Amino acid sequence: MLIEVKGLSKKYGSKLAVNDISFSLEGGDVYGFIGPNGAGKTTTLRILATLLTYDSGEITLGGHPIREAQTVRKIIGYLPDHLGMYEKMTVREYLEFFGKAYKLDPYYIPHVVKEVTEITQTQNWLDMHIESLSRGMRQRLGLAKTLVHDPPILLLDEPASGMDPKSRVDLRELIKILQAKGKAIMISSHILPELADFCNKVGIIDNGRLLYSGSTDDLLRKIQKDRWVTLKTTGPVETAEEVLDRCDQVTEVRKTNGVLKFAFNGTDGDLSALLRTLVAREIPVVNFAEEEKDLEGAYLKIVG
Repeated sequence: MLIEVKGLSKKYGSKLAVNDISFSLEGGDVYGFIGPNGAGKTTTLRILATLLTYDSGEITLGGHPIREAQTVRKIIGYLPDHLGMYEKMTVREYLEFFGKAYKLDPYYIPHVVKEVTEITQTQNWLDMHIESLSRGMRQRLGLAKTLVHDPPILLLDEPASGMDPKSRVDLRELIKILQAKGKAIMISSHILPELADFCNKVGIIDNGRLLYSGSTDDLLRKIQKDRWVTLKTTGPVETAEEVLDRCDQVTEVRKTNGVLKFAFNGTDGDLSALLRTLVAREIPVVNFAEEEKDLEGAYLKIVG
């Protein structure tokens, strides 16, 4: 395990900001940490980044107890929601500064700067001063800074904040690249539909309590027991309806503008068998696709 948290609690006065939460992440996991404002997301991330003490629990990062802060800091990359920057520096100077701060070999620092700016698509800004960058551009630079020492653990607090739609798409692709490299990534965000695209695990926190922690697929199956499938045919809709009515795994059928949508509670094999039956009946199927499951809907059901 790259991240292992057991029974973590943190108080501010009499208020429990984080209340006995536990979760673990392996390399290649992307953990969507979601919840309303004030739920405890940032507090948890700051504790894992060794920037905040906690009252009880056990935390191990990369096999090291978090009390070994100097060792742990070498293997984590933390991007806060609001990142202070040295305004008068250029992007190149800023990244080179952090390369030196992490005690990288001076010979390799220019190569590292080239690599992290290419992967975050900030290479064209190298000679720009930070004071001239927009909020979204600073977020991308913050990501580049977070990757300078190539940490196996990434803690990203609202990384898409201030980004335009294209930059958000680019961020999703970057997260997938980093996931493929085996990094454990914990990412807090309110942009729930986007998290569904790349998170394989999710934690839902509210009032400091972790209401759910586990795989995204398990959460969606738990909340949305039936799968919804769209069926479009150029033949008589009634014939297709007849096949669906005879299928035990079909629990509901809806017809809208000649397109059928049906709820299905069977396995992938059952769904494949249903499609074969439709084809065997010579029904001209032009679209047969399962609808994407709704992570945002699952979240709202859990937090009420």
